[in-house]
Amino acid sequence: LFLAALFAINEYVININSVLVTVTETFSPLGIISVFLASESIGLGLVPPELFIAWAGKSAMPVLFLSFLALASYVGGIISYWIGKAITRIPAVHRAMENKMSKHIKNTEKWGGFLIVVGALLPIPFAVTSV
Repeated sequence: LFLAALFAINEYVININSVLVTVTETFSPLGIISVFLASESIGLGLVPPELFIAWAGKSAMPVLFLSFLALASYVGGIISYWIGKAITRIPAVHRAMENKMSKHIKNTEKWGGFLIVVGALLPIPFAVTSV
């Protein structure tokens, strides 16, 4: 059903290919990569990275832009981590996390690196896992 809906939208509502070409020709690569970095770090992955990958494929230098997107994704994960660390320094948030999430915090401390790998490989939003 999901694939059928995407196909119908692409055929009858808006042509995704032409939108990508328009975005590639209209917006600067630095602006698009900046939006991707913001999405990966503070946007909690609300903008699907596949859109940016498709944009890079339509650009003049796809390998270079994919490399910049990969770098932005890693930097976004680091920013998300530090945002999470800063949030837990707020006393009310710290108490709430201690009370309601103590079991999860212990598991995160034990399996944190593994969770980051899972967040990078599975469709779990990477920014949420990093925070």
